[in-house]
Amino acid sequence: MGITTTEISNTVLGNVQTTITSLANYQEQLSTGLAVNQPSDNPEAALQGMQYQSQIDANTAYIANANQGTAFMTDADSAFTQMSTLMDQVQQAAVQGANGTQDASSLQALGQTVNSLLTQMVSLANTQSNGQYVFAGSATNTQPFVESADQSTVSYQGNLDAMSLQVGPQASVPINTDGNTVFNSPTNVFATLIQLRDALNNGDQTTVGNLLSTVDQATSQIQNAQGALGGNQQRLTLAQNQLQSAQTNLNNLLGQTIDANLPQTVSEMQQAETALQSGLEAAAKILTPNLLSYLPS
Repeated sequence: MGITTTEISNTVLGNVQTTITSLANYQEQLSTGLAVNQPSDNPEAALQGMQYQSQIDANTAYIANANQGTAFMTDADSAFTQMSTLMDQVQQAAVQGANGTQDASSLQALGQTVNSLLTQMVSLANTQSNGQYVFAGSATNTQPFVESADQSTVSYQGNLDAMSLQVGPQASVPINTDGNTVFNSPTNVFATLIQLRDALNNGDQTTVGNLLSTVDQATSQIQNAQGALGGNQQRLTLAQNQLQSAQTNLNNLLGQTIDANLPQTVSEMQQAETALQSGLEAAAKILTPNLLSYLPS
């Protein structure tokens, strides 16, 4: 049994339609830059791409946490550095005040200096990073240190909780040091400054001399807290580097899985256009009515 004209026509038209569909796919790939625009394009690649994208999304959140932690700890570290400078000035005032050659007015001037340094220290202890108090424990919305109206005490209003940020599926880094640990334990930094100020104002050089070692301890306490923070900063920097490296690799893998090969797509599209033109010409010949077929036999 021979092949009829209708069958040939259907075959030609089917091929033309297939070519048109292919051209539409190529155009979409060139428009989006993706070889996989819907799961039906390549189910296996689509699934793999979804898995890569899920990992990328998780990594993006971890990187955001790491960046937030970096800013938080950088602000805390800056405050610690300024505190150390202040404590050096407190030590100088204490040494001068313990010198027996100082008269009452000189001692009071030193007392005023220490009082100014106390005010600055309280301000640094209330340092904020993006609106969060860095020395308040996890109570980052609460001002941690409050000086009494008569400047006789400085009280801690924060808590003792550590605050950590997730930087991996099973990895977190502590980013804060609670103010009680920094300023109250074991040496009360603010009480030391207040006692020194009052002793200087009262001309009590014996007490001033006795406070020299306490001032040294307070200075070391602040420096040790900064050192501990530095260790956590290094951990966070390492985590950031690993996250960025992983993110680059995942993006590359995702691109290899679902991105279109543009030069190849252009070439295949041109071939499809040529095939479509040929198919349309063939269809035109087949579908053009033959006038002889209308003549009586």
